[in-house]
Amino acid sequence: MSLDQQIQTLMDRIDSNGATLENEEATKNALILPMLRALGYDVFNPSEVRPEYSADAPGRRAEKVDYAIFLNGEIKILVECKALRSSLKLKEANQLYRYFSATSARLAILTDGETYKFYTDLEASNLMDAQPFLVIGLEQLSTPDLRQLEKFEKRNFDIDKIVANAEDLKFRSSIKKELSREFSDPSDEFVRMLSSRVFPGNITSKVREKFAPIVKSAADAMIRETINRRLRDAIQATTPASDEETEIEADEIVTTDTELKGFHIVQAIAAKTTSPTRVAYRDAKAYCAILLDDNNRKPICRLHFNNENRLRISIGREPEKHELAEVRDIYRFADEIRQQVLQMDS
Repeated sequence: MSLDQQIQTLMDRIDSNGATLENEEATKNALILPMLRALGYDVFNPSEVRPEYSADAPGRRAEKVDYAIFLNGEIKILVECKALRSSLKLKEANQLYRYFSATSARLAILTDGETYKFYTDLEASNLMDAQPFLVIGLEQLSTPDLRQLEKFEKRNFDIDKIVANAEDLKFRSSIKKELSREFSDPSDEFVRMLSSRVFPGNITSKVREKFAPIVKSAADAMIRETINRRLRDAIQATTPASDEETEIEADEIVTTDTELKGFHIVQAIAAKTTSPTRVAYRDAKAYCAILLDDNNRKPICRLHFNNENRLRISIGREPEKHELAEVRDIYRFADEIRQQVLQMDS
């Protein structure tokens, strides 16, 4: 199976058996070792994947890191594991931090089997950074996340490229945070920069005070217009709406956790028929549509979850809505969903 198909299997396992993975050992066996195997590492070969690895970190001789991954006889990756849905804050990675400096590894992973945090030494050579350069959650895996994860496959592994990419990811993440902060609460510097480009006079404190709410309003409007434009483009590609499908504004749509969970279950079901990366969702006011190839002309099903007390699903464009006692009841319609995928792919 491809990497994305194997990850889909793990996502299905988390959804079906997550409640039973109450300790670290269970999580390792059910999720983390299968992930390492999916990435191409031989988990049964101790010269490649060494469990309970001891690097004899200064003053900590009794401690061991959960896994050390070796390639060509050289240690490349340290992996510290926690039980599913554990806290993955830096204090949980103290062992990882100590062993990082005691080995030649430049890559460290802290994981609970669902969330993977990747660390390197961008700030100081041979000292693990306090913040991860990449965080990937399997239950909300996007196509860009999958592309990033593929760089850690054994067949693709190139530590120099990974570290160079890590630096780009770190700066990109920081810039996104700064832009988000400036859009929500513009700083004096940001207001001054923008206002100086449109205001002909001197940018006094009074002018900055005047422009601050204008800058925030303009940023909000720009984001809203971008979303609406993309939404209109999507709506124009669809067939005429039914009575329950009314024209909507983007800011009225909220994709709930329940809808996302339903989407991931449909992805897991469809994975036995096609690549899960081909399964996408588009949320609307009346329902959440799940599509093949993100194409409105290839509907798989619709999740009618707006009323949390009444969950329903319809397959394809069929008007009949089937009642669900809980989200996992979607599995009752696995055959119909797979058949719909095959029909849309023919």
